[in-house]
Order: sequence, then structure tokens, then C-alpha cells
Amino acid sequence: MNASTTEVLTAIDEVVYGTPDMALAKKIFSDWGLSLTSENESELLFASGRGSEIAVRPGDRMAGLPRH
Repeated sequence: MNASTTEVLTAIDEVVYGTPDMALAKKIFSDWGLSLTSENESELLFASGRGSEIAVRPGDRMAGLPRH
């Protein structure tokens, strides 16, 4: 980034978590106040109050995702 370029982070659109225990993850994310919007055996989708999406997947489904 140079002096003439300004970038501002305003929000996170999506976060993906991997877990070995989907049932426990469902309880924890629900306890945090996130709304469960979709659920199947391969993914739980939650929404935050600000519109961000949180995906929770079994740990073995995380292998193909890029790591930054």
C-alpha cells in the first residue's frame, strides 16, 4: 500500500471454522447469540446481528480451504 491508496476494513462477510464436534459447536455458537440459519451433516450456518455469516464444518472438510 502506498501513500495515495487508502483501504478501510469495514466488516467481515464470512468466517469458516472447522471442528471435530459439530454438536458442541452448534451449542457454543448458539450460546454466543448467533442465529442458526441452515444445518446439515456437512455444515452449520449462523448469522450475526450485523449480517456476517459464520460457517462451521467438520474438521475433515477443511482440508481444501486456503490458509492465510
